[in-house]
Amino acid sequence: MISDRQVEGTSNPELSKLLQRLRQKPFCIWDKPAHKTEWNRTPQGTCCFNHIIPAGLPIKNNIGHALYDYEKEILDALVTHKRIWVKKATGLGISELLLSIWFIYV
Repeated sequence: MISDRQVEGTSNPELSKLLQRLRQKPFCIWDKPAHKTEWNRTPQGTCCFNHIIPAGLPIKNNIGHALYDYEKEILDALVTHKRIWVKKATGLGISELLLSIWFIYV
C-alpha cells in the first residue's frame, strides 16, 4: 500500500494525485467475483493498483491480460521470503510485475 510519506514527499502534483488514488488500494484483487464487485462499486473501475495506474493491465499483441496464477505465487513468495529466485522464460512479464511492486513499496 502507498504510505503517507510517499504521498507527502513528492513535489509533482500529478504524481501526488496518483499516489492519493492508490492509497489503501490492494495491488490486485485475486478473487474474481470480489474484483468484479469492487470494479462496479468504485468510480471508473478504480478497484486496485493495476486498474488505477496509467499503464493499466499488461498488454501483449493488443490484448489486455489480467495477472496470472504464477504472478500471484511470486507475490506470495515475496511477502513470506526476503529474497526469491525466479528461473523464467522470456516474455512472462516478471520484470514488469516486480517493478510495479517496487513502485508501491519504495
